[in-house]
Amino acid sequence: MKVAIRRRKGGGGKSYEPTPRDIRRVCEQIQATWSPREKIKRAGRNPDLPEWVASEVRLREVSEPDDLGDGLTGLVSQDDK
Repeated sequence: MKVAIRRRKGGGGKSYEPTPRDIRRVCEQIQATWSPREKIKRAGRNPDLPEWVASEVRLREVSEPDDLGDGLTGLVSQDDK
């Protein structure tokens, strides 16, 4: 992708320094060309692995409240009884 670099008038040989707005605009132009796979890679994730989502486990599915002992009885919500 070609990006046009503008030179400031009367720069006297100084190199071009883009403004934050210029940088943002060019970055958005570049990112607009990325595939969904490339976006995942650029975000630091492995595109070959599925998204990891934690499973929800209800306490009553693991054990009966009576089996938890005195130390854990406060952890059982009214929904789990």
